[in-house]
Amino acid sequence: MVLLGVPLVLHSQLQHVIARLAEPGCPSSGAVFTVAPTDSSAFAYLIPLGNLSPPDHTTPTDHIYYVFAGDFRQAPPPVTSVRAPARIHITRVTRITTIVGSAVRSHDSKVDFSPCPGVDAYFDHITGLSSALSQAVSTAGERCEDYHPRPGDTYRYCKSNFDYVAQAGEVIGQAGGGTAAGFDFGATDDRTPPMAYSNPARYNQLHVVCPFDLFVGSVRDSMLPRFGRTGSPRTTPPVCGTVMQDQAGTAQGNWFVGDVSAGSPEGWSKSLALVHDNFDPGQGVVSFGGNGGSAFKLDFIPTSSGTVNREFSGITPGNEVYCFESVGQQGQQTSTQSSSHPARRVLIQLVSATRLLFEAQAGSCRTAFALDSPTTYSR
Repeated sequence: MVLLGVPLVLHSQLQHVIARLAEPGCPSSGAVFTVAPTDSSAFAYLIPLGNLSPPDHTTPTDHIYYVFAGDFRQAPPPVTSVRAPARIHITRVTRITTIVGSAVRSHDSKVDFSPCPGVDAYFDHITGLSSALSQAVSTAGERCEDYHPRPGDTYRYCKSNFDYVAQAGEVIGQAGGGTAAGFDFGATDDRTPPMAYSNPARYNQLHVVCPFDLFVGSVRDSMLPRFGRTGSPRTTPPVCGTVMQDQAGTAQGNWFVGDVSAGSPEGWSKSLALVHDNFDPGQGVVSFGGNGGSAFKLDFIPTSSGTVNREFSGITPGNEVYCFESVGQQGQQTSTQSSSHPARRVLIQLVSATRLLFEAQAGSCRTAFALDSPTTYSR
């Protein structure tokens, strides 16, 4: 059906946009959320911003994670209700199906919402939608696109766009019961200054914030002690973690092969992060997306001098080659990969403020090292 030359579905969407523009805006700063998304007893701990899990999360993540209690090797995570944190407009639901080889690895949904113009948030790994939200998705229909971050792997995104108003505390879906150990919670706030990445053009969002910075004090204060693994809370401020770690003119931060966009599925394997751990910021991390090989994460304790395990922010442009390895308490090399993985070292040379040479090799930094066939990364 067409109304004055505009398809009815588009006319309805335009009405929603006009109605949103007529609503009061966000306050100039401060809280916009009032209700915790889940019961406090529903999860074990929160993972701070900046998590690293290559290849899909090679660069620091822009969201926190709720992690449920239990041994998920024995049974799926418990199912818990997820609530609207305020009166919100749910503007999109994306069904995401991950197919590795010919097997479906995961199938759940991302829910995008906004409490007021300029502040946006989302829940990801939602395993079930409320009946009202399911009806909104069904009415809107969906459009699907496939992405292939690696040969043989398919990430299918099926998006439904609409405007569903949920009231504060309304159950909009559920998490748990699937393959994910919890669910994600991310937020952006245009009222904050943009993040100072070395090359902002690579990023589609420069206003990422900790979601709990958007909550009233009582909810925020109850959540901050939950960041960090059970029995080992994060105490280094900001407790909620950090996403942007670039330091211009040094090796620290995110690097890329070619002109890929940060965060795009096609760019996952072509990304490299030389950053600090989100649980223990005193620990350095080399997070490598694979770039045609195997992705890995290498953890180490930074040193303030020399060429082995040097603090990334202390590496400036020049001819020096630096070596990185994980070293255990007894001096043996360790790795975040399986124990059967061979010993690994990483070599880097910062050629200029925007160009870096990178190479992963077998062996230890305690023997002579030199670049052999490095890959060029840029900001």
